[in-house]
Parts: sequence; structure tokens; C-alpha cells
Amino acid sequence: MILSTIGGIAVLGHAVGMLAFPPLALLAIGLLLGIPLNWVVIIGVLAGFGVIAGAVTSYQPGYETIGGIVVMLFSILSLLAGGGIIVGFILGLIGGALALTRK
Repeated sequence: MILSTIGGIAVLGHAVGMLAFPPLALLAIGLLLGIPLNWVVIIGVLAGFGVIAGAVTSYQPGYETIGGIVVMLFSILSLLAGGGIIVGFILGLIGGALALTRK
């Protein structure tokens, strides 16, 4: 769904933005758990690509459920990296839920 794609782009942009503008890292839960910034950025980039890949998969006929599950799992994982300033996390969850209900 388009919401999942936008959410994935937000997560990816936030993860890359943490390198250029470190105060964005204040939103990253992973730093509070003691994960180094480099790993938080890597987790954010992987989560962003995972959300986008799940969104693309959810457009394939017969794969909506798998795509929705992938989007939701990677959206939850993106919380460690700040969740795309939380907006990406919320859009990913909504898009994943919509993909799960699509038939």
C-alpha cells in the first residue's frame, strides 16, 4: 500500500538523517538501550528497506498477507532507530494492517 511505502521512506530518511544531523538520534530508542549510533543507523536503514520491500510485495496478487506481515514486523523493528520520527512507524503499521485485510 502507498502508506507503507511512505512509511518506509520516512524510516529510511530518518536513519540516514541521523548521520548528517545527530540531534535526530534523540528519538532512537536503541540508543537508550545502549546500542551504538552506527548500529542504530544500520537497523534503521534495514528496517526502511524492509518496509518498502514488504509494501512492494503487498501489491502482488496472492502475497498481500506476507507483504503486510513483513511491513508490520519491520515497522516495529524501526522503533529502535526512531521509527522515522514515529510517523514512519505509524504509517507502516496502518499500511501493513490494510494489506492484511485486502483480498
